[in-house]
Amino acid sequence: MYALIVIIILAPILYANDKNIPETITVAGLGYSLVEQNVVASRYERTADAAFGEETAFDPSGKVKPETIVVNGDKVTFYDKTGKILTEILKRDTIFDLGFIFSQPFIDLDAPVTISKDEFDKFENNIAANPVDDGPVPLDRLIPPPATPGRFRNLLVYDKYKIRVPVIYTTFEDVFNTKPDGSIDWTTARDTAGVDSPVQVKLRDGIVHLAYSPQPGEIGNSYIVGHSSNYSFIKSAYNTVFKPIEQKSQPGEEFIIYDRYGRELKFKVFEALKIADNDVETAYQPGKYTDRRVVTLQTSILGIRNGKWEATHRWLTRGELVLP
Repeated sequence: MYALIVIIILAPILYANDKNIPETITVAGLGYSLVEQNVVASRYERTADAAFGEETAFDPSGKVKPETIVVNGDKVTFYDKTGKILTEILKRDTIFDLGFIFSQPFIDLDAPVTISKDEFDKFENNIAANPVDDGPVPLDRLIPPPATPGRFRNLLVYDKYKIRVPVIYTTFEDVFNTKPDGSIDWTTARDTAGVDSPVQVKLRDGIVHLAYSPQPGEIGNSYIVGHSSNYSFIKSAYNTVFKPIEQKSQPGEEFIIYDRYGRELKFKVFEALKIADNDVETAYQPGKYTDRRVVTLQTSILGIRNGKWEATHRWLTRGELVLP
């Protein structure tokens, strides 16, 4: 099954809301009080010492809303139960063990994380029976978002190759099918090969971050794909955006990603390599970057196979976040 998922999802990608206030909210961990609530998220602040805080919310349809806690005080470590459950589901049902998937970005991007209530309860009970630590430190703790966003947001700049390209984010609904109840079917993937599939359409507007990988700057392997070539009938300014780095990028170079807050994140390249088009293990490196903040930029290398031009290989450029 895993091999099938990889073939369905990986091959085409490499080639190339509900806003209701939750019906119930539970907060585990004493010392938090609700100070603000709106149609998107809730804000809690620490009023006493506490080991950690966590928030879970369901809307009447049973979908889990990706919400978070805002805490003040050095003694309290961020804890994201929805993110923990999401990460565990990806590791269980797919090959995507790329890092911790924080839920906050999905709030910011207005993208639902539709996990069935039964699925959520299963993992919630498992976490209760097997206590876990607070998880990785979110990027916000290391490089806080600017109070006022700068000129650039959701942009990759690779000055050496004169690349300036928008970063487009996918949702889980872009790459996985959904069940009749609206929750995600993590074991089956959407068709991403067709030129009008969600991922391919988003590639017309820039380079694409894959939802099942961490956000740029977070712990793990944040995976971003971009075209080095495309069909001539596809009209886009980004059909060859990664052509300049194909088989040319080198360790020691730097690129910058301006994230969704306008935060400037600098990455230093530590690896650049050519792999076979079906070398999933090398491409994703599942479970490897558990203590590093890595971004992989990936594009295709064309070659002749079976008498026609195809993406026979991939070019990977990996950079690690440079912390201040």
